[in-house]
Amino acid sequence: MTFNAFRRRPLFYAAILFSSGIILQAYFLPHKLSDDNIFIVAKAQPGIISLKGDIVSEVEERRTFYGDENVSFTLRAAKGLVKCYLTNPQEKLSYGDEISMKGEFAFPKGVRNPGGFDKRAYLERQGIRVMFYGDKKSNSEILSRGHGNPIRGKAIQIKQFLSKGIAETFSTRDAAFLQALFLGERSGLGEDFKDLFIKTGTMHILAVSGFNIGFLIVTIL
Repeated sequence: MTFNAFRRRPLFYAAILFSSGIILQAYFLPHKLSDDNIFIVAKAQPGIISLKGDIVSEVEERRTFYGDENVSFTLRAAKGLVKCYLTNPQEKLSYGDEISMKGEFAFPKGVRNPGGFDKRAYLERQGIRVMFYGDKKSNSEILSRGHGNPIRGKAIQIKQFLSKGIAETFSTRDAAFLQALFLGERSGLGEDFKDLFIKTGTMHILAVSGFNIGFLIVTIL
């Protein structure tokens, strides 16, 4: 493929590269573990316990109004997938880290109000039925790094690079909107901003779609 050919049909070749990346990622990524075992374990072990596993998702960070740093990620434990939430971790966590932490299991709630957000269904679509909240009195410990798939790890790094570039170029509010539109990163959106999209029925435009990715590729080219 020559550079001139790429310039004449940028979206076509970009689509091929994007599709190839998805196929390679599916090939190299391990099969998703069943969450039935971890669900049984969580039911049988209430209270503070120790949990160990590999981080298999991007680590999302969010600063609270009170200055705390909340992070969330998906952990592949010995018995299945767990959605984890930690507050003020001492070490910076990232995809592929093997960590150990103390905390409590919890179970996602369904719809509480008509038309409200169904967190249980949202997590179940990702193969997750159990959550884990880290104990604020205990610190998580990174046992080792680099356990993740290298293709997915690089994709997360590129996403973080683009997200940082957007944040440095635009105002806080505009950057949060663009990050959600193009990168699927909604942690920076304020609740009032999300509410505007929900009330107007346009929340779906913040979902990453082929059109959004194509628009981003055209902009970059």
